[in-house]
Amino acid sequence: MPVTNENLYDKLEKIHSRINKVFGVANENTKNIAILVEQTKNQNGRIKKCESEMEGMEGSMRDAEAAITDVARIQSDCLKGKENASRRGWDRQMALFGGTVSATTGIIVGIVILIARLVWGV
Repeated sequence: MPVTNENLYDKLEKIHSRINKVFGVANENTKNIAILVEQTKNQNGRIKKCESEMEGMEGSMRDAEAAITDVARIQSDCLKGKENASRRGWDRQMALFGGTVSATTGIIVGIVILIARLVWGV
């Protein structure tokens, strides 16, 4: 087939069309990459926020553990007080009851504080 201006023009048009398609795909890929980069930045921000919240929760758990330890100490002190109370039944029962109520109340308060901190970040 002889080379003519029309043949060359048609070939150049086809090449130009292919180049435009390649650049169009490259442009679209560049836009998609930019979107992915932005989403990654946002995700990294969320991850850092979660890490910060987890550190706060760890502090809350340490506080709750300390509160439970305090309650156990109070209960132990109350039980010792019960043993030191008079040997009459009523005094012994009241000492035991007081220690149990104090310990139970302390544990409940500690658990409520823990749940509040975990759920609401108080």
